[in-house]
Amino acid sequence: MLKVKVFGYRGKFNSTVRVEQELVRQGCELVNENPDLLIELCGLFSDAQTFYKTCSNKPIRLYNLLDVMNRTPNFYDQAKLDYEEAEITTTISNVVKKDIQKKFQTNKDIHVIGFPIRDIQYSNYGCKGVPFCYVGRISDPNKRVGLIKPTLERLNFNHEMMVFVGSEKPPFGMWAENLSDPELSEMYNCADFVFLPSQKEGLGLTAMETIIGGGHPLLCDDNPLVKELGLSAFSAAPHPVALGMLVNKIQKDYPKYRKIIDELRPKFQKQFSIEKVVKSMLELYNNYIKENLNYEKKN
Repeated sequence: MLKVKVFGYRGKFNSTVRVEQELVRQGCELVNENPDLLIELCGLFSDAQTFYKTCSNKPIRLYNLLDVMNRTPNFYDQAKLDYEEAEITTTISNVVKKDIQKKFQTNKDIHVIGFPIRDIQYSNYGCKGVPFCYVGRISDPNKRVGLIKPTLERLNFNHEMMVFVGSEKPPFGMWAENLSDPELSEMYNCADFVFLPSQKEGLGLTAMETIIGGGHPLLCDDNPLVKELGLSAFSAAPHPVALGMLVNKIQKDYPKYRKIIDELRPKFQKQFSIEKVVKSMLELYNNYIKENLNYEKKN
């Protein structure tokens, strides 16, 4: 039985616990000393380095880096150190992989495994009671939240009825603040259109979560992930006129776009499930062991 120790964020949105639960389901044992595999789920977790130094068996280290956008210098220094020292490095998308290689000036192998932060489920409510919403940070200039209000005005939609979900108070509309996974699932299932006007995203989780919840993501076509995720049907130029025209086009041919969503949903559910992510981690560990015949595994 493979012994594993996981370090990661353990706040309200606890993806770390979901990874641990899935590791157990896949036959692993969670331990607090001398694991075979040490997993670090992104962040400045000095505890992981301290823990590693106490291990007498030198476990294999897997470091999962979510993104390198808009971070502090201390983050870059620590992340690069973790990245260089880990035997296995993973990330969430090809876009982030390129960002990491560029930022750290390295060609070290990085494995793209995806990573679902939130547990979003499809409920098929049938009723879209939330016409427009936005999920995520507001202050990040990459998010281009400023495009939302003029787009709504062009659609003759009262912008004060716009719903925002996240930790930052919006400049207008209704603020739902942070929601639990079940609450966020309900929001996505109730939302008709979800704005994601970013010029760049690490993984595009909001877009995929929107599709899984049965909503229509509104993306900008200069976002590289539009092509990677196959979501060009839900993209337009980063301008209120273009985004407004996109909404009108979807509304005019609603059944066509519902069909696209229904076809994409199972793909995203499977590709970015916690089961698949953990399975990928374990496969990378097993492959590393096989490829390094001189590695001496101490029990």
